[in-house]
Amino acid sequence: MPHRGILVALIVATMSFVRANGQEVARDQIETSFQAEWSLIDQKRNIMVAVGNVQLKWMGGSIRCDNAVIWGIFPKKGQPVAAKGKFLAREIYAEGKVFVRHGVRLYTLRASRGFVDPVRNRGVFFDTTISMDITGKDCPVTLTARAAEAIQIANNRFELQGITLTTSPFSE
Repeated sequence: MPHRGILVALIVATMSFVRANGQEVARDQIETSFQAEWSLIDQKRNIMVAVGNVQLKWMGGSIRCDNAVIWGIFPKKGQPVAAKGKFLAREIYAEGKVFVRHGVRLYTLRASRGFVDPVRNRGVFFDTTISMDITGKDCPVTLTARAAEAIQIANNRFELQGITLTTSPFSE
């Protein structure tokens, strides 16, 4: 079941809110700027649905994708976010041409879909390609890993399943 990991992550993300004075308050969040062609915010559930060329940026990382569901703390009613703005993000589910970048040159990741926790630098990605520059004997070399599933366990550490490694930019 390829969706089991995402389902578990979504359940955990939903349960990680606490109640304070009748309001849901996130335990951890990170300031995030975003842009999309269209977005809708559900204030009651602290969820944003963003559609079309979604771009999210936070300190140390960014993600681009076709569509996203974002859990976080959003501006109150009367403070429109429309399709561009800033908010406090907690978790992100992204799908469709997902492109994640962390650090200046730490790594780039492409996937068909994934769940990202920008606060803890963790995530789960499917149909993944990860590229990173490593230092060779005489020059830098780009190492590319392709995997059916990638689980990000730390800032620059991944557990990969169904992996193929290459240094050739032309291999499939």
